[in-house]
Amino acid sequence: MSLGSYKREMRDTLFSMAGEMGEEYVKMLREDFERNAPGVFRKYVLMETTVFSLRARNIFDSALSAARNIEDVGWKAEVLTGIAEDLLEVDREKAVAVLDEALSMARGIRDKKHRDPALGEIATALAKIDPDRAVSLAREIKDHEERADVLESVALEIAKYDPKKAVAVFDEALSAARKIRDLEWKIPALEEIAVDMAGVDKERAMAVFDEAVSAARKIRDAEERVETLMQIAVDMAVVDRERALAAFDEAFSAARKIRDVEDRVFALKEIAVALAGVDTDSALSVAMEIESTGWRAMALREIAKETAKTDTKKALQEVPNDVLLKTLEAGWDVERIKALLESRGGEISGMR
Repeated sequence: MSLGSYKREMRDTLFSMAGEMGEEYVKMLREDFERNAPGVFRKYVLMETTVFSLRARNIFDSALSAARNIEDVGWKAEVLTGIAEDLLEVDREKAVAVLDEALSMARGIRDKKHRDPALGEIATALAKIDPDRAVSLAREIKDHEERADVLESVALEIAKYDPKKAVAVFDEALSAARKIRDLEWKIPALEEIAVDMAGVDKERAMAVFDEAVSAARKIRDAEERVETLMQIAVDMAVVDRERALAAFDEAFSAARKIRDVEDRVFALKEIAVALAGVDTDSALSVAMEIESTGWRAMALREIAKETAKTDTKKALQEVPNDVLLKTLEAGWDVERIKALLESRGGEISGMR
C-alpha cells in the first residue's frame, strides 16, 4: 500500500468517525491533543478534525474557510481534496474549482515524499469526472509505487465505461509497478493491478499474477515467501481457481521445507485455512500434514467453519466431535449436527 493509499484510508476512517460522533468527537480529540500532541501536529489535527466535522454535516463553505486557514501547503492540499471529493456529489463545478485550488497547493510542496501522495489524491478524485486529466496528473508522480497505485485507481474508474481504454491505463500502472525495486512493495502492487485488471482482461490479469509469483520466488526468507505466495493464490482464486491451486501447491511445497518446526507448523496451518475457501479437499490434505495436534485441530475448525458456508454436511463430516462442539456457529444446521453426533454416539447434552 502506497503512502497516499494509507493516508486516504486513515482520512476516510477519521471522516466516518466525525460523521457519526460530530461535535462530541471533535471535542474529545481537541482535549486529547491539547494535552499530548506536539505543537505543529496539534495545530494540524485540531484544524482537520474541525473540517471533518463540518464536512460530515455538509457545511462545505465553513469547511473550506477552515481549510484555507491551514498554513502548511501539504496539509491544506490534502484537506481541500477531501472537501472536493464530498462536493462531487452535490456541486461538481465547485468541486473542480476546489481540486484546482488543491492542485496549486500540491505543486508547491517541495518534498516529493509529500508532493507525490498529494498529487495522487487529487488525481484519484479527478478520475470520477475527468479521467484523461487524472491520467495526465498521475504521470507527474515520481514515486513508482504511488504512480502505479493512482493509475490503477484511475483505470478502475475508466473501466466502468471504456474497458479497452482502461487496459491501456492498467498497462501504465503495470509499467510503474515493475520499476519498484523493493519486492515487499512491488509484489502487492502487481497483485492489486492483476485483481482489478481481471474485470476487463482476464488473461492479461493472470499474466500479471504469474509475474507476481515469479517475483515472490525471489524472496529469501522462507516464511515470508510462503506467506506471499499464499496471498497471491488467494487473490488469484477469485479469477482462476485452477491456476490458484497451483500457486497454493507452490506455497505448500515451500512451507514443508521450513526447518523450524513451529514456523513450519504455523505456515501449514495458514495455508490450510486460506485454502478452505477455495478447495476443501486440498485444505484438508494440507491440514493432515500439520505435525502439532493443537494447530491441526485449529486448522480443521477453521476449515469446517468456512466449508459450512456452502456445505454444512461436508463440514460436519470432516471434524472430530470435540472440535465440532467447540465450533458451533450461528447459522449452522443444529438439528443436522445433533443427528450426526447421535450417529457417532457423541455427547449432545450441551446442545440446545
